[in-house]
Amino acid sequence: MTEIRIPTLRGKTLAGNFVDPVDSQGVAVLFVHGFLSDRHSHGWFDRYAKAYRGIGYATLQIDCSGCGASDDDVITLDNITDDVRSSSLWLKENGFKKQIIHAHGFGAQASLRAHPDHVDAMILVSPVCGARDIEWDKIFTDKQLSELEQFGHTQIPDDTSCERENFVVSKRTLSDMSLTTPQDLFDRVTQSLLFIFSERDEDFGLVEMLHEGLEYLDEETRDVHIKVLENSDLLMPPEEVPDTVEELVELGRSWLRTHHPLTVRGAAGGSVN
Repeated sequence: MTEIRIPTLRGKTLAGNFVDPVDSQGVAVLFVHGFLSDRHSHGWFDRYAKAYRGIGYATLQIDCSGCGASDDDVITLDNITDDVRSSSLWLKENGFKKQIIHAHGFGAQASLRAHPDHVDAMILVSPVCGARDIEWDKIFTDKQLSELEQFGHTQIPDDTSCERENFVVSKRTLSDMSLTTPQDLFDRVTQSLLFIFSERDEDFGLVEMLHEGLEYLDEETRDVHIKVLENSDLLMPPEEVPDTVEELVELGRSWLRTHHPLTVRGAAGGSVN
């Protein structure tokens, strides 16, 4: 595994892990994590990446700006969108002109907006594809709300296993999370798309939002697949939901094999799909 640094188009630098298996065939999967997370996505991305490398894909896991070991930055949809474009460009410059994105939540929204030229397909887990009401006073402390009002930004302590003490969010971040427009996400998207949701996501209306947003996709280029997982919780650490992990990993592998197959050299000189 190679630790890398990726310059962004706006001057920030991203940290990441890049692995190119000996039997890979020039196709890479770029992982884009969700809100207030990092390149490991609480262990989810590590498991996906290992599984994808096992069937012949190179993998790039990045810390978005303001997260993990990347440069400090305010977490906004525009900034993460730029991170996706910059990471895709890094892969292209390193010989990977065919790419696939696997993204969670906020990172999935940014990936839809990024329009990277060399990305042929996306696996998008639990994206929010429309506007929603959020009671911020139940999420932020009075002190944080006061800082947002007075200074335009505030810090959120990291209580996960990420590599930094605090994340920085702004009023723009709150707008990004509550005022997403489907047209902004789906306009000009031409990639094959696999959407994965949990039953909890469906209860919160995320699947309904997606169907409304898909109306903005070009009918001639639309290639969309939607999967709602039963009895699953995608917010739990992967070690606590092993059955869900295996289902998700196999779903991703099967979709890649079916829609974007590789011919991978086997150990005995044969080939497998």
